[in-house]
Amino acid sequence: GLDRNALRLHLYTEADMVSAYPVLDEEMRESAALLKCNELTSGKYSLAWGFHCEAINLWYQALPEEDTYDQVWVIEDDVGFSGNIADLFRRFEGDSADLLTAEPGPVEEEWFWADTVSAAYA
Repeated sequence: GLDRNALRLHLYTEADMVSAYPVLDEEMRESAALLKCNELTSGKYSLAWGFHCEAINLWYQALPEEDTYDQVWVIEDDVGFSGNIADLFRRFEGDSADLLTAEPGPVEEEWFWADTVSAAYA
């Protein structure tokens, strides 16, 4: 199994994301697509739901200088897996892929994240 002492969690809030990336607040107020997204406007989901890179970068910026990693796994909250997660990690040990996905494909125009980008990230 996995060594539980080797696992680390980084906790952050949506306020932490907005503080580090003020443009996210602008996106939430001005993006027509996001304003139509009930999951965000109702508070059901946070900005981290769609702005993964910014959330991951918060973790990276908080790392002590002596911490280094060969790989980082980011697993979205809607991913399901049955079995021993260590077996999944072992299966891809040494794999240099940047993305593991079941269904790669083009983004549909109606997808509300399709045009969500600010000038700061373009």
